[in-house]
Amino acid sequence: MNHAAPLIASQLRIDDAECTLFGEAEVIARIDAARKYAHLGLLLYSPSGNLTLDHAIFHHCKKRGIAVYLWYNVLFDNAILPEADEQVVDAFGGTGPSDTGEWHAARGAAELRFLACPSNPGYNRLVRNRCRQLLADYDGLFIDAVGFALPSFGLEMQFSCFCPSCLAREPRLEVWRGRVHELRERLVSADDGELDRWGTFAGLAEAFGLRDFFAHRARLVTALAEQYAALAREAGKPLGIDVASPALAWLAGHDLRRLAAVADWIKPRIYCRTYGPSSIPLEYRSLAMGAKGWAQRAGMPALMRFIGRSIGLEMPESVYSLDQAYLPASAACREMERAAAAAGGNRVFPGVECSLHPDFETSLDEATVGECLAAAAGAPGVVLGWNLLFIPDAFLKIAGGSPWRAPAR
Repeated sequence: MNHAAPLIASQLRIDDAECTLFGEAEVIARIDAARKYAHLGLLLYSPSGNLTLDHAIFHHCKKRGIAVYLWYNVLFDNAILPEADEQVVDAFGGTGPSDTGEWHAARGAAELRFLACPSNPGYNRLVRNRCRQLLADYDGLFIDAVGFALPSFGLEMQFSCFCPSCLAREPRLEVWRGRVHELRERLVSADDGELDRWGTFAGLAEAFGLRDFFAHRARLVTALAEQYAALAREAGKPLGIDVASPALAWLAGHDLRRLAAVADWIKPRIYCRTYGPSSIPLEYRSLAMGAKGWAQRAGMPALMRFIGRSIGLEMPESVYSLDQAYLPASAACREMERAAAAAGGNRVFPGVECSLHPDFETSLDEATVGECLAAAAGAPGVVLGWNLLFIPDAFLKIAGGSPWRAPAR
């Protein structure tokens, strides 16, 4: 028998910046190129706000036999911005990006300034109702931004949420907040030897009684995803969920097994060669620099080893290496294996980076794209990420070629 070829999906987002570069004809041309070269079967589309353009894209995809899912951001970068009392609060009282280890571009990105709490009922009801209204026109739902901030938001934001809504629902948060403060005070005086004794962030959390805190965060995220799963079922539409790469999932509150069970499929963001939000090089660097801001007595090589052990990938010990936006393709392949194992037999569509986006540095080339796609050959689908407008034809042709597909047997 023959294995079915993986479903080829991609993401399309047209914001103000893209509108200055691409007109309707250019957008349609990119969709046609993806259909011709990569056999695109599914488009995850974030509405542009231009109804004429949106309708043109829908109509064109239907003619080409391409399904269109609503790509919908839940907790940030949504048209409904959270009020102050609806935003995530870290253990130190901060909201929005924090200073320790923050990505230098975070302050310029609107979605990074307004982080909604996953447990706030009022905000989430409004955002979910808007999703329900939009979903009627689509073939399925793909939810994004369902989780807590990653390290590019700053180290303090990894210890959230302590907003009034959360405090009212979970009495242990007051105890956990005290333990987070103890952890930071201890790190200030920690040396290389103490980092080695703790071993990983999980070991550090265990040492300070915070394991249940991180499990609590994951439950909040899963509960929120379940609400969208119910919405999709009500509409009779399939659901996909955008999740962090396994190396970063615990920081985002992503329990991949539970989220994969909630959805029809999950898409882990496995980005190792691009320097932007959710990419392992950037998030790893932000985590290292944030940790250095707290553990000032520890040497940077020891901190890098500590974080490398924590995220389960062999990493360079130099921040300079990460600034080159480079991790070997083998790291991406390993993350795909880990994602498949973590999903527990549920469907995983790996997010394979293919975009040469002008706003982010990257070291992507044809050989890397081919190697990553080869690692995804056994998956039921792949998502060519993360914006179709900036994926070169050469990469689309690799995705549409036969060598990486599951062989006949």
